[in-house]
Formats: sequence, C-alpha cells, structure tokens
Amino acid sequence: MDDVTTTRGAVPAWYWVVAGLALLWEGMGCAVYLMQTMTPEGQREAGYAAMASWQWGVFAVAVWTGLIGAVGLLLRKSWATLFLLLSLVAAAFQYGYAAVQGTLTPADTPMAAAIIIVGGGVLLFAHIARRRGWLG
Repeated sequence: MDDVTTTRGAVPAWYWVVAGLALLWEGMGCAVYLMQTMTPEGQREAGYAAMASWQWGVFAVAVWTGLIGAVGLLLRKSWATLFLLLSLVAAAFQYGYAAVQGTLTPADTPMAAAIIIVGGGVLLFAHIARRRGWLG
C-alpha cells in the first residue's frame, strides 16, 4: 500500500519500528523518573537533588504523558499527538527553567538537548502519521 493514504488503512512496517522505538525511549524516561524518586533525597544525582517539588511534577508530566503518547502511537490513536505535545512542552519547560536558574550542568546539557530533539522528532512523526491517516 502507498505511504500516503487518506483513510485509516495499513501502515508501512517502518511505522511500527518507529512507534516501538518511541515506546522504548519514553519508557526509559519513566524508568529514570522512578529511579530518582525512589532514591533517598540525599543520594540523588546533583541535578535531581536541586529540583523543587513542582519541578518533580513537571518531570512526571513530561515522562508519563510521553509514555501515554507512545502507547497511543502503537494503538494508532489520534490523541497520541496531544500527549506527545504535552510531554515535549513539559520537558522543554523543565530544562529551560533549569538552564535559566543555572542548575543545568554542562554535563547534563547534551542529554537535555537530546531529550528535546527526540521528543520533537517523535511529535513530528505523530503529526505526519495523523496527516497521512494512520492515526484515527
């Protein structure tokens, strides 16, 4: 079947590969969140130790909405785009705030950039999939 379709039909095999990788990526973010929240406060990594409780909330929104969005991609649901957008906005806010406050260390900057770039890529993928009718 053609890659560009207007009805919710079959999707190319690479769609499932990208959606599966998105699920793995978002799952890793959730794992980091859980590991850091289960670590005693005095033993957390420097960047996490400096976070206020509201920042933990933004972190939670970023990772869990991303995971929901990735599951939505696998289920081929159009709402996946909204959840992935919320995830990207929360992650950008989290790291942007840390950068402005000076708590984002130079060692953490490449990972923060990767999270924003990959999140943007997954959101773009979801948007394209929605436009092509792969999400319903």
